[in-house]
Amino acid sequence: MRFSFWGEKVSWLKGFFLFYLFFLVLFFAATPFLTMWMYAQTSLTKSLLPQLIGFCLQGGFLVIVFALYEKRSVIDSRRSWKFTLRTFLSPIVDRCLPPWKNGSATPEPLLPPPESMQQGIEAIRERGLDPVLAAELHGIAERSLISMESLSVVAAQIDHAHLGCWMSIIHRTRAIAQAASGEEQAKLVVQLLEDVQRFDELYFF
Repeated sequence: MRFSFWGEKVSWLKGFFLFYLFFLVLFFAATPFLTMWMYAQTSLTKSLLPQLIGFCLQGGFLVIVFALYEKRSVIDSRRSWKFTLRTFLSPIVDRCLPPWKNGSATPEPLLPPPESMQQGIEAIRERGLDPVLAAELHGIAERSLISMESLSVVAAQIDHAHLGCWMSIIHRTRAIAQAASGEEQAKLVVQLLEDVQRFDELYFF
C-alpha cells in the first residue's frame, strides 16, 4: 500500500508538471506578440514586460530542472533493469569462473570483475568443461530458459542494443540445453560468456 501511495503521488506530480509545461509553451509562443503590443501601447517602465521576462526565465529554469530529473530517473531505472538481468545470469555464469573476492564492504552481491570473466573463458578454451560442471550447466540452462525469454521485455525497456545482446544470450542458453556433446557444450559456454561480456560493456544514455 505504501509503494502504491508514493507511485500515485509521483504520477500526480508528473501530471501537474506536464499541465504547467503545456501552458508555459503557449505563453512562450504568445510572448513576442504581447511584447510588441505592450511596447507600442506604453513605456517599458510602466508595462508588464519586466515581469514577463522574469516569468519566462523562471519557467525556462523549471523546464531544465524537470528535464534533468526525468533523465536521471530514466537512467536509474535502466541501471536497475540491467542489474536485474545480469543477476539472473549469475547461477550459470559464476559456475564457469574462477573464485573472485567481493571487494565491497557491503553484503550486497556484486558482479565478477572483467578479468575474472576472461580467465574463465580462457580456462574453458584450454581444458574444456568438467563433466560434473557440464551436467550442472545443462540443468540450469533448461530451467532458466523460459524465465529468460520472459525477461526480454525488461531488456527491451533498456535499449535495442541490450535487447539484441539478451536475445543472443537466450540463443546460447537454448543451445547449451540442447548440446549433444561436451565439446559442443564447452564451445557454446565460451560464446555465452563472451555475450555476457558484451552485455556488461554496453552503456546507455
